[in-house]
Amino acid sequence: MPGAVLPSALEANFRQNGLSLLRLILALLVISSHSWVLVPNTSNQDQPAILQQLQINGGSFAVNLFFTMSGFLLSGSWDRQPCFRDFLVRRVRRIYPGFMAVCLWQALFAVPLALGGSAAFPTLANWWQLGLAMVTLGSAGHLADPQLHLFPAGVSHDLNGSLWTIRYEFLCYLLLGLLGVVGFWRIRWLRWAVFVVGWGVFLAWPDAELPPALTRTLGAWSHWGRLAVYFLGGVIAYWETGRIPLNRWSLLVAFVAVAAAATGPEAVGRAVGPLVLPWLMLHAGYHALSIRLARQLPGDFSYGIYLYAFPVQQLLLQFTPKVEWSVSGFTLAATALTLPLAIASWYWVEARWLGKVSRAT
Repeated sequence: MPGAVLPSALEANFRQNGLSLLRLILALLVISSHSWVLVPNTSNQDQPAILQQLQINGGSFAVNLFFTMSGFLLSGSWDRQPCFRDFLVRRVRRIYPGFMAVCLWQALFAVPLALGGSAAFPTLANWWQLGLAMVTLGSAGHLADPQLHLFPAGVSHDLNGSLWTIRYEFLCYLLLGLLGVVGFWRIRWLRWAVFVVGWGVFLAWPDAELPPALTRTLGAWSHWGRLAVYFLGGVIAYWETGRIPLNRWSLLVAFVAVAAAATGPEAVGRAVGPLVLPWLMLHAGYHALSIRLARQLPGDFSYGIYLYAFPVQQLLLQFTPKVEWSVSGFTLAATALTLPLAIASWYWVEARWLGKVSRAT
């Protein structure tokens, strides 16, 4: 296995990794996990219990790893250009255009198609709510009229079960930048103290509740406790570059720990996940996945896949009521339908705002 430790951020080969390929794999894993939940009667399929648990938890695993990767990559972005204004502009240009595009696509295409008529097009009041939701990344307003009974034949009536994480991620970006302004991340003991405290709070009070006003504004504590600590794990991983062991023994430890977290009691997952998932991410990005293949990807389609897959899955179920889907067959069909939208999102929306024609960094 090449390299005994993670390359230092100052080394030339630090940015030669397969993390863009890992993002794509994780986005596809979310589709598979949602398929397991959305396809009717999957609980009756002949699957070993441990395999069912791994498939259902795959979406949570992917989201946790997305946040870990964001903490790692965005720490590098801040370290290379520690200016809050520039950092904020880059983050807005990365998140908002794609998010707003999928919201408009849902309002103008997905909802009318699901309800079978132009009567479902947004009214003026709906447009106000939709605009508010786009600006606040869903923290205010509605991404669809809550009175509409979407997808009545499906297991879930949600229009898009993935978008809720975007606001949490963007707020993590803001926190990283604001603390970076005061030089917080460059003080080793301080960043480790914050991670340990966050990890301990996540373990001790996983189901605590914030006051309703704060929940509406910032989001639910149960989500913050989990996502923020994974994000911080990625931050720690970046600032510890050059010290983190990446060898066969560390890979074995990380793999066993993640397997135990995925299949064991929930408390084990909470305790182990934030500690070893950054490790596993680095092993995958720097050793396991093909760096050459990652560099040859024509674009960063992972964000588009994540944004569009859930409503595509819902529409697919809506228009194939007589098909007895298997989870694997439904996942493949949904992926095939989602990829063109993700590619269009990258080339027509995301890359234009980023000023890129290849892939995001």
